[in-house]
Amino acid sequence: MAKSKKSKISQRGKNLKKPNRVVIADQTISASSSTNQQVNSKLMQLPQEIRDEIYATVFRSTRLTIAERYLGYSKGWRVLSSSRGTMLSVLLTCRRVRDEIGVSWLHQVLFCFEDNMALLGKLTAIPIAVRSQIRHLRVSGQTMMVWDAEGGDSYYTTAQVLKLLPGLRLDTLTVLDDSLDGSGDSSYEALDKLVRYGNGWKELHWLSRSSELLGYKVDDDMSARDLRQPQPFDWQTALEQRDGQASHPSVVIYRATTVTTPGDVLQPSTRSLFTQAFGANQDARTFGRFEYATLMAPGETEKELMVVVKRGAGVSYAEKKGSPYLSIGDIRKDRRGETWKKIKAKNDAYNRMEDSDITPFTDDGIADAYSHVDEYTWPSLRSWDE
Repeated sequence: MAKSKKSKISQRGKNLKKPNRVVIADQTISASSSTNQQVNSKLMQLPQEIRDEIYATVFRSTRLTIAERYLGYSKGWRVLSSSRGTMLSVLLTCRRVRDEIGVSWLHQVLFCFEDNMALLGKLTAIPIAVRSQIRHLRVSGQTMMVWDAEGGDSYYTTAQVLKLLPGLRLDTLTVLDDSLDGSGDSSYEALDKLVRYGNGWKELHWLSRSSELLGYKVDDDMSARDLRQPQPFDWQTALEQRDGQASHPSVVIYRATTVTTPGDVLQPSTRSLFTQAFGANQDARTFGRFEYATLMAPGETEKELMVVVKRGAGVSYAEKKGSPYLSIGDIRKDRRGETWKKIKAKNDAYNRMEDSDITPFTDDGIADAYSHVDEYTWPSLRSWDE
């Protein structure tokens, strides 16, 4: 577990407008004209703005974990919120507190998913009106594999996955990319698609376990359009083309100065700004054909990277229902007319047919314990059998 460190990155919303009613999962919150005013309560004797800050402090320090963490190829544990059953209990203290909070808690808590399937499973099951209230979301993994009817597999990046979530309009999307050893190209592709085509978020924090993301050598048979480019310049240019230079979008890359603790890249004292440039006699057609030596040297690849992408001011960034298909690999086109629930059912059935040795997840699971909502750990590389 990472050491307790207070992140300078995360800012939770507060004093937000509260609609009268919201339904999420099986929970209904509604306003009532007959609310008991609790005039003898010490809390209710405080000014409203102080009470709002108290509520916000509770929810900004809470993350809701909905996840399955795999260890090895076919075994894993369910990962459960360490404070499940109590994290939203303040909503049940009395009707006045519940009405004052409304749905502002949805703007403030961090929704945390261990994979894109868990993300889709939860967020496709709730109404768009509720989904659009969520402001902070974290997901682990940069791709999702889905079987088709013929037994072929397709991989979808986070940018493609979010196309199944119309109405999503996050303040911050955090992606934990835990890839290691030879996965730099898939990580780069997933992040590149988010920068160029991703919607549903105002600010993206891409946290990479390895510096290989910006240092790997592209295979010789790859076309020029698939080549890795100097960053953050290339992504900055792409974002300005999307949002307009006058809106001042930005891409900044930080790199950890140590390999000591997960989360070092979040701290100003243990990170530095990182930029790349063409070398001598290099251009866009040749840059990615070579390893970036300063990142791929022994002891350097293991340092974390964080790419912070901010959309332009005033830009419409919400994921829109019925938005145009992506030119390559759009799950809505590939599985036309199918809901995620149906896609997932077919996927699970094929998995059971192909791998009869899959071990069910334990009933109890493991707790997602944390000292600060933004801290994280990278999953173990060992399977249960080791």
